[in-house]
Amino acid sequence: MRYEYHGSFFGDLNQIAHLTKYLLHSLENIDYDKSRLFDVRLILSELLINGYEHGNRKNRNKRIFLTLRLDNERLKVTVEDEGEGMNQPMCNPFNMDCCSGRGLLLVEQLADQLNIDQNRVTAILENQK
Repeated sequence: MRYEYHGSFFGDLNQIAHLTKYLLHSLENIDYDKSRLFDVRLILSELLINGYEHGNRKNRNKRIFLTLRLDNERLKVTVEDEGEGMNQPMCNPFNMDCCSGRGLLLVEQLADQLNIDQNRVTAILENQK
């Protein structure tokens, strides 16, 4: 089972919703593990919205880049924005003074691996055997 998507767009929330729906439909059509589709939807949504809102600061003149790669072993999602990059640690979700970072914490819990490198975030889900 293989699937790849590479693309970029000038972000807004409607485009993110349409792209997420398109990618989930594509994964369903190639019989990707249906028990993981909910996790994939959340990961895609959180990473793309994070890139739009926090990375690009809702600037519609900045692009969001997405690579989704599925092979027999894993699904790898990489989102990159044109923002300045992340220079602070993720917040504690129970700290009510912290107003951001919960989306990345959610992705970290859903993914088998999460890598953050400035303005590029990669989430990996290992295929279940």
